[in-house]
Amino acid sequence: MKLDREQLKTKIEAHLLSYVALRSDTGTIHERNIEKFYTKWFNDVPYFKENPDHCGIFPIPNDKFERHVPWALLKGKGLQGESQDTIVLLHHSDTVDRADYLTISDLALNPTALEEAFKAGKLALPQDAKADLDSGEWLFGRGVNDMKGGAAIHIAMLEEYTKIRNFKGNLLLLAVPDEENLSAGAIGAAHLLCELADKHNLNYKLCLMGEPDTTEGSFHDGSIGKIMPLIHVRGQLAHVGKVYDGLSPVKILAKIIDELELNPNFIESDGQITTPPPAFLYARDQKDVYDVSLPATASGFISIFCFIRTPRELMELVKTICEEAMADSIASFERSYAKFAEIQNIGNDNPSYNRSYKTNVKLYSELYDEAVRDSGQRFLSEIEKTKSEIAEKVKASELTYTQGTQAIIDRTLDFVADRSPIVVITLIPPYYPCVANEKLLGKNNEIDALCDDLINYAKETDAHNFQRNLANYMCDFSYMMQTDDKQTNDYIQSNMLMWGENYQIPFEKIRKNSMPLLNIGPRGRGVHQYTERVLKSDLYYRIPRYVEFVIERVLGK
Repeated sequence: MKLDREQLKTKIEAHLLSYVALRSDTGTIHERNIEKFYTKWFNDVPYFKENPDHCGIFPIPNDKFERHVPWALLKGKGLQGESQDTIVLLHHSDTVDRADYLTISDLALNPTALEEAFKAGKLALPQDAKADLDSGEWLFGRGVNDMKGGAAIHIAMLEEYTKIRNFKGNLLLLAVPDEENLSAGAIGAAHLLCELADKHNLNYKLCLMGEPDTTEGSFHDGSIGKIMPLIHVRGQLAHVGKVYDGLSPVKILAKIIDELELNPNFIESDGQITTPPPAFLYARDQKDVYDVSLPATASGFISIFCFIRTPRELMELVKTICEEAMADSIASFERSYAKFAEIQNIGNDNPSYNRSYKTNVKLYSELYDEAVRDSGQRFLSEIEKTKSEIAEKVKASELTYTQGTQAIIDRTLDFVADRSPIVVITLIPPYYPCVANEKLLGKNNEIDALCDDLINYAKETDAHNFQRNLANYMCDFSYMMQTDDKQTNDYIQSNMLMWGENYQIPFEKIRKNSMPLLNIGPRGRGVHQYTERVLKSDLYYRIPRYVEFVIERVLGK
């Protein structure tokens, strides 16, 4: 079952250059360019030409760009006959855009031309990247690192395995779009995995991914998770000349941001990995034009990583901090007015100042219940109509998920009798569940043993000190395994207002085909930067050896 190293190297290089040459900017129609590569490849590889039902282009359900998941299945016929055991070779085919390459962006998809441009000084490189360029040991270009390098390894290896007469077990390659955005490809692939398992009698033994190793010596057996709470603040309108007649939602949101941003209480660690603290990715008021009134509303959403606490526990902590922040904002407002009154010598009992604000923070589910209580069927009918209209606008790209969520909250507030300032917390897409082999298989499982053997193999073969841990970033692993309980699934669904046709995770389908996970990819640097590069020796030799070792161990020699 051993593959010819030099022949494999030639295949990897050729496939990578062809793959990189295709523009596949994430979250755009350009991602469909990848389908051209697979259409040609299916026709070029004799096995797939002779077995057309073993490959295809699967449409992602309800995808606004009509993107697809190309797939290719090698069904082995070992000496003992066909086997159900299957390894999924997973990679994402999208990349970030090329704007950071500035005046040479047209060369970003051509590694050879890009290298020449760098050497000619057409775009200055940092010292570390310049040293790597001069060494000749690294390949530069958009996507060579994240993650068309790992993809090319899988594509080339699968092609070579199709030539082995008595290959034992099955290999299923999946090329999913949208990983850099909302993981629509991996979520859609859950449907494909169910279809292929039923049609071809497959038992998924392992998902093997090729994301780059950016820590210079790690492979991963799972990944951390992430939730995205959106915090929507309604204040009290007032003319800016009479600012104490109102309460600015920007002031409240700013205090919330100050308390949540980088808050160490959200950091989680198991001694091996430590999650980054939370950070806001969006914060602004909803004013469309200039006027002299305070903003009516302001919103922000924050990225929170997790692998120990549940989404419910994290949202409860967010709510508590928002309550404290709103109380502090009101107290600050009152101190300011007291000083103003002292300077003006008008006293705190001035009848023109009759605001007495209270802390009012709710999860959207609580706000929804209040609207039902205050407005009953009138609200229920109207909010369903609103959600339907917004879903259509999101699908047509007229609104973002954030704007759609804001609109639903504002419409819900219209049916609540209390008109005072309020903070409403909900979730927006995406949700990435934390996944780990231990969660699926328990301790001391067969993948643990495989990982130990891989570490020993790397040390013996390359004197390489391989380390295993969870991926400390978001990736498509989150949709290859499902170990959340139903209560957590229901919590996500009920607290994410854009859940439905435009965004949903088929939790039960993923649970049905949950499989162990391993990520083994080539060393890369400059991820998402114009200095993006991959180590050639890893790409062409070391990582293919490790992938071959894992395939042999899981499927049998």
